Amino acid sequence: MNMYYSISDDDITYTSFKLYEGIIDEDFRYIKFKYDIAGDLSGTSVSINDFVALLDVPDIEYNIKDKSISSTETISYNTYGLLFYEAPRIIPTTKDTLVLPVIKNITNTSFDVECYDSSGTLTTGAFDFTIKGY
Repeated sequence: MNMYYSISDDDITYTSFKLYEGIIDEDFRYIKFKYDIAGDLSGTSVSINDFVALLDVPDIEYNIKDKSISSTETISYNTYGLLFYEAPRIIPTTKDTLVLPVIKNITNTSFDVECYDSSGTLTTGAFDFTIKGY
């Protein structure tokens, strides 16, 4: 019996099936498997009762340093060459102790930042942002 796999980034266009020969190092979002059972199976019922695939999805961790925000700003991951499949986690670090960041509208393409001073007024601030996701 041989196992084959086919991969895709969009779940529409897949590669040709390749023979699985052990650990693979591929970039993909979707994967299909198929089995080729050799021999004459006439009169035989075949079923797979248990199938386990261990997939290691690499995490992305990116740091934006010393980013100045004037009141509000939308930060697009594309600006930094990043692509996320799901909305990542955003961890802000204030560079100015008198400014509070408010992170909103986190998606897989961008997030919004608002900067407030201690009285709740929009202001300008500097931050580091750590972005974690896949």
